[in-house]
Amino acid sequence: MRDSKTISEREIEYLMSRDKIFRGLVDQLGYIEYEKRDLDFRSLVKIIVGQQLSGKAAGSIYGRLVNSLGGWDYFYPDALVNICPSTLRQAGISKSKMKFIKDLAYAYQETPDLTTNWESMTDEEALEEIQKLNGFGPWSSSIVTLFYLGRKDIFPKADTTLNKAYYLLYGDYLSHSMIELDWARPYRGLLAMYFWKWMDSGVEKSA
Repeated sequence: MRDSKTISEREIEYLMSRDKIFRGLVDQLGYIEYEKRDLDFRSLVKIIVGQQLSGKAAGSIYGRLVNSLGGWDYFYPDALVNICPSTLRQAGISKSKMKFIKDLAYAYQETPDLTTNWESMTDEEALEEIQKLNGFGPWSSSIVTLFYLGRKDIFPKADTTLNKAYYLLYGDYLSHSMIELDWARPYRGLLAMYFWKWMDSGVEKSA
């Protein structure tokens, strides 16, 4: 079951008190909601499918993959291990992603409770552990940790949309260390959510 929650006003107001540009984002976008998502085999496959694609394109391909398996009831590791590569190609999945998905399916066959220990890890430990999976680099591991483990201080530095948003709002590029975002600790993940929302809304610079 999904664990739905609303970002607390206290957390947002803390960020507003720290940065006038963020305060402008909240004025424009209001108080956004945050939902911790289910973490399972399907969700990890969906993340692989969505790598370097728009949300719309990723959703279409993922839908075709589900249909090619015969529906949600047949979406499990054994099915992905045994699926014909041509079926994956017809769904629109690239050769490299096919390997990532197959490797993930094998990993789940060997360790069905693969993700169980992630919940008890620190942010840094979880990021490192997730990146041991083939196909899960800095971006994918950050998405898992932010949205599926509910870690609110994770800012996916490798996300091009977030980097563009920062440049448009602050007139500079983020450094590799992201020291420019230290003011937003321990809620840098909430800042990322506002950046995505702002870019999706197509609004102009807020300050």
